[in-house]
Order: sequence, then structure tokens, then C-alpha cells
Amino acid sequence: MKITFYGHSTFSLEMAGLTIVTDPCSVGYPQKPARADVITESHQHFDHNDTSGIACPRVLSTQGEWRTGGVAISTRSSYHDGQGGAKRGENLIFVFQGEGLTVAHLGDLGHVSGVDGLGPVDVLLVPIGGFYTIDTGAALEIMRRVQPRVTIPMHFKTPCLDGNFPIADASRFCALTGAARAKSATLEITKENLATLPDAILLPWAGGETA
Repeated sequence: MKITFYGHSTFSLEMAGLTIVTDPCSVGYPQKPARADVITESHQHFDHNDTSGIACPRVLSTQGEWRTGGVAISTRSSYHDGQGGAKRGENLIFVFQGEGLTVAHLGDLGHVSGVDGLGPVDVLLVPIGGFYTIDTGAALEIMRRVQPRVTIPMHFKTPCLDGNFPIADASRFCALTGAARAKSATLEITKENLATLPDAILLPWAGGETA
């Protein structure tokens, strides 16, 4: 599987011959995926559902289970806040299974209990910025509960986001987890190399890679 980070909560997952784009973002970042076989949307806020400019025949934005090619996709219902959805509504956790790997994208999860019963996860994509989502402290508790092999943070402050996003950057997460800072926005993860990867990895966004 190849996973590419495009900023905010947008990733491209290339697995089992399928390209899946998660929560396409409409703000700030320099690049978007050009195409996808499937787009998933955890909720209907403008920074998570901008499909414009992405050639894609299928968008999944409701609860369900699907099998497309060699990938099984399922959802878990959760909330965008810690008040049972009263403040920001519902959120879908998407789980992708293919190539012997299980990837969970937590969307804009707002409460730690949303992951209870999630099951074994190899790669966890977790928001850390706080304010709209869980913060780093809650993300660490989720990592403790889920016990993923690799955790990749998302939904954190970067220079690409203006002051309208009062969220934290990734510095506290990196300090507390010892996250490796990747030089490339694309990471290759296989069942064979999974055990050799760091427990937490911070990816630069596409177009913002370091030299």
C-alpha cells in the first residue's frame, strides 16, 4: 500500500489496485489528488468534502459496508464532539482492509470512546489538532486503546491554514510520541515491512516535502 498525505485529513491510499481518497480538503494546501476510484467523506463540512477537481466515479458518505476490487470498506458511527453530536453532529470512521492491512481513518472524531470496539488496526490516521476534534492528549489515549502498529497524525495546524483554523500544530504530538518526521508525503507500507516502521510517523503534505 502507498499512502500519500495531502494535508488536513486528506490521504490517498493505493491498495489492491484501488485508489481511495479520504476527506478531500478545500482549503490551504497546494495539491489535491487528480483521481480516485473511491472518495470517502467522514462528514459534510467544507474542509472534508470538496470533491472538485478529482476525477472519481464513487463517493461514500453514509454508514455501510462495501467491497470494491480487493478492498473491503466499512464505517463506524461516532461523533464530531464530546457531547453526543449536539455541537457538531456525527462523524464516520472509515476502515479499509486490503493487502493484508487494516487502515482506520478517524475523520473529525471528537470523543475517545468512538474507537471502543474498533478491532485490530495496523495503520491509524488520527486527528490531533483539538478545538474541532480530539487533541493530542486524547489521541494518545486512543493509541493506547487501539494499539495500532503505526499511527499517522492529521488535522493539525500548518502554515497552509489561516487563522480561521484555531487548531494546534503537530509539535506536542511529535514530542510525546517520538514520531519520525518523514521527508516524503508518500509512505509505502506492506504486511512485510510493517514491523520495521516507527510507531508514529509525521508525513509532510504533498508539495511541502523536505529536501
